[in-house]
Amino acid sequence: MVYLCPQRGCTGVHNLSQEEVGRTFTCNKCGATLRFDGDGLRLLSPPSSPGAPPGRPAAARPPAREDDEDIPMLPVDTGAAARARPNPAPRNPTTMPVTSPAETRFADVLFTGLYAIGTCVVILFLFLPLIDRDKEAEYRARADAKDIDLRRKERKADRDKESTDGKSDKDGTEELAKKRHDLNTYERPDLLDDAGQEQVRSQQSYWIYSWGMLVGNLLLALASAGLVAAASVTSRRVLGVVTLLAQVVLVFGVYLGSTGSARRYDSPPRPPQARGIDRGAP
Repeated sequence: MVYLCPQRGCTGVHNLSQEEVGRTFTCNKCGATLRFDGDGLRLLSPPSSPGAPPGRPAAARPPAREDDEDIPMLPVDTGAAARARPNPAPRNPTTMPVTSPAETRFADVLFTGLYAIGTCVVILFLFLPLIDRDKEAEYRARADAKDIDLRRKERKADRDKESTDGKSDKDGTEELAKKRHDLNTYERPDLLDDAGQEQVRSQQSYWIYSWGMLVGNLLLALASAGLVAAASVTSRRVLGVVTLLAQVVLVFGVYLGSTGSARRYDSPPRPPQARGIDRGAP
């Protein structure tokens, strides 16, 4: 197994096996004395000249002067170089959660799809009552259109009668009278009945539309919360926040409206006030 020299600044590499545990040798790069303990190299003594190769002798000390002979020499700590650089504590990779790009992509696709489905459901059940109301308005418009067309023909017949000095087509007048009778007796009541039937059908379907709006808004709320929590794009998070705020305002408004309606319907009717009547009279 390959081990790196523990001497600071040295790049020496040594290939040792477990049979060489306890071996003491000199680094061939910096000249430091090392010992192999089995799990790594231990620095026994630093090199005499750090950075110098082992074959190069250390620089000779200058000869001592006579005045320095009585000066005591302080001991040198050979392990100071080893203790100069403490070993940093290893980082724990489990303390920082890491989300893979695949998980982020899956969350974006999931919540964006839910947001699209919820939006489609809300739009669908928002326009279905409007379509029912348009059907009712169509039948009433057809009845009004026939009435307008017949009145235009009657006015035209009256103008023709005035232009011919009272001489009019008897058959044409009778035909217009018959059309007026059929319109007022059969066609217009039938069209108004069809309009009333569409109105009743729309009222019977209100509970379906209400449930559809509820499901759509729940899907939108779930998707918006997911976008706020897990979206990788800032614009999607902003979209989720705006949607949630709009739904809170909508729910608050619906609650206030339903509370006011309930109070109006639950209040007892006021007794009629008699005007100009003496309640004490028999």
